[in-house]
Amino acid sequence: MDCGRIVYSPNYARDVNNQGYMQLATIGRWKLGNNSLRLQTCDSLRLQTCDSLRLQTCDSLRLQTCDSLRLQTFV
Repeated sequence: MDCGRIVYSPNYARDVNNQGYMQLATIGRWKLGNNSLRLQTCDSLRLQTCDSLRLQTCDSLRLQTCDSLRLQTFV
């Protein structure tokens, strides 16, 4: 298993029922706590939500650094 590698394909990231809610699959472990859903990987992928991940616009996805990906979500 490649530590920190993000898997992205139509089978893993897709619009569910055209409602703007996405299902993401990545290599790592999910941990829920402190109102944030964090993916424990070698890099720093952090989902700032404890609800369904919703991507409103392309601007909601921001790359902080080469090793840090933060998804700004709105629920």
